[in-house]
Amino acid sequence: MRTRNCRLLLCGLLSIHVTLSARAAHAEVQQAPGSRVAIDLPTGFTPARAYSGFENAALSSSFVIMGMPGEAFDQVKAGLTPEALAGKGITKVQLKSLARPDPHVYLSGEQPSPMGRIAKFMLVIRDGNASALISGNIPTEAIDSGKLTVAAVEAALKSARIASTAMPEKPLFTLTDIGSFKSAGSVAGTAKAYTLDGSLAPPPGAKSTGRELFLVAPSLDARPVGDLEAFTKAALLSLAGAKDLKVATFEPVAIGGLKGLASTASGRDTNEDRPLHVYHVVLVNPAGGYYRLVGMTYDADPKPRLAEFERMANSFKPID
Repeated sequence: MRTRNCRLLLCGLLSIHVTLSARAAHAEVQQAPGSRVAIDLPTGFTPARAYSGFENAALSSSFVIMGMPGEAFDQVKAGLTPEALAGKGITKVQLKSLARPDPHVYLSGEQPSPMGRIAKFMLVIRDGNASALISGNIPTEAIDSGKLTVAAVEAALKSARIASTAMPEKPLFTLTDIGSFKSAGSVAGTAKAYTLDGSLAPPPGAKSTGRELFLVAPSLDARPVGDLEAFTKAALLSLAGAKDLKVATFEPVAIGGLKGLASTASGRDTNEDRPLHVYHVVLVNPAGGYYRLVGMTYDADPKPRLAEFERMANSFKPID
């Protein structure tokens, strides 16, 4: 997986805000749907539907999982620095370790949210050809009041392991027209990537590392979007892997029974400083949250590819 593709999903993963659960006297081993990660979790956590991981819906608590190829371990490790996390609003970062026999990266920090300050506990592990980032998200109030202890959270993270096979998942959407693209698999559990060769990694010996990419990513939680125009513009202009983006078109759409905004923009690739063109859609889920559809191309004449991205997006339909 390219570093930029990791960042696309890390941006969403590091921004999730949740609340944690009641006192954990017992635990239960669970494996997240669509994921190879299994964790010995506090009682009351169930598999999340909108993202790969677990939640206590009544208490808005979560452990969020991002599964990755084994080689992504070093890329993610390099990105989990106090300076990089500060850019996501995560402060008080402390690099620690857990009593695990495997190579791992573990750190904690705090992040503001509309619900108050959130304590974040992030663990990166690797087992052979697979690695994973697990993020525990807990309000500082819950820790201060003793509803859940830091020791209980660390015990859950200490138990995390990568199983030999992934748990079957229930899809959140269909995409009936993928044009000349092929499925490149899941990223962060519920997001799906599509590339021209069905792989997220560039071919061996390729001169360019950037990929023609189409990504469908459900939001990591069900919070209301609010001002859709402001949200869409902010999401587009902060797209990982892109810089100097200038919006060319911006218009309302209705796709799969959902309303949203579609836009096109042009800028430059962050890694290779070459022209980049983006097709971007945000669709609002009336039950809360959103779906984000992103197409990225480097074609000298981007119009045919952008039209293909639009056809792909128009074939999207959520699954209840």
